[in-house]
This record gives sequence, structure tokens and C-alpha cells, in this order.
Amino acid sequence: MARRRRRDYNTSVIATSAGHREQLVEAASATPGGAAAVEAALATIERELPDAPAVLARGIPVAISIAQLRLDTHVLAAALVRPACESGLPTARVVELFGAEEAALCDGVARLEHVRWDHLEQEATENLRKMFLAIASDIRVVLRMTDSVNTFSREAVVGMTLRCGRGRSGGRGDGRLQHSD
Repeated sequence: MARRRRRDYNTSVIATSAGHREQLVEAASATPGGAAAVEAALATIERELPDAPAVLARGIPVAISIAQLRLDTHVLAAALVRPACESGLPTARVVELFGAEEAALCDGVARLEHVRWDHLEQEATENLRKMFLAIASDIRVVLRMTDSVNTFSREAVVGMTLRCGRGRSGGRGDGRLQHSD
């Protein structure tokens, strides 16, 4: 039973990624060399990473947002490979497969995630404010923010789906969303 669920999940992830893949290539074509870079990155991920469907399911929506911002090809590739980095893909392997700039972007985003924003003291907060002003043009910040927006959007869709399904808590059972006031 668990094996069947995993296969069904992988099939749905691949189908979703295939539809978004076309959207990504189209959005990336607005950047010079973007479509070719995206195709190359997608091919490398599919060829080299054992968990490619899961990586692409998380990376493609972020890369679409990055492409719509018309950021460069290094950022697009970093957006695609970043979920693999979170799953443990070593930085040296990212350098080997994609390049040093992509690896540096993924590494920088990972460092931003480790900041404990809720435990900062006044002096630390001021130092961070100065640092953020200094790196406002740094693309890692944009990449991290785009990933957060996509994660939030995905969680919102899942929440709405769970609320409207038959037999699930909070649902009416008729397929319509229940509005909570």
C-alpha cells in the first residue's frame, strides 16, 4: 500500500512538473540565454539526481518566479537546484554540475535560513540592518524571499484543498470551500 502511494505521488509530481516546466521555459525565454540555461539545468537535475521529481516539484515554481523577475541564468539554475541542496547535495557536487556561482547562491541562501530572527538583541539587530542595506542588491535575498512566497502559496493551496474535501475536518462534504468568519 505504501509503495503504491509513493508511486502515485511520484507520478503526480512528475505530471505537475511537466506542466510547470513549459511555463518555466517560456518565462525564462525573456532573459537572454534563459531558455537554454533552464533546459540544461533541468536535464542535469533529471540525469544526475536520484530525487529529481521532488527537487523539480519544489524548484520549478521558485524558478518561474525568478524568471518572471528576469533575473540571470545563474539565479534560475540555483533556484532549480536549491531543494537538492536542502536535501543534502554537497556544495562540491553543485559546483561540479552547475558552477561556482550557483553553488555560492545556494550556500548563501542556506546561511540566511539559519539566522534566528526571534532571538536577536538590539546591537545584533542594528548590525543586521546595516548588512541588509549593504547587500540589498544581493540576489540571494531575492531567491530566499521568492522561495518563501512559493512555500506559503503551496501551503495555502493544500489547506484549502483539505478544507473542501469530502469527509475531512472543516469540509462540508459537497466539494465547496467552507468560509470561516
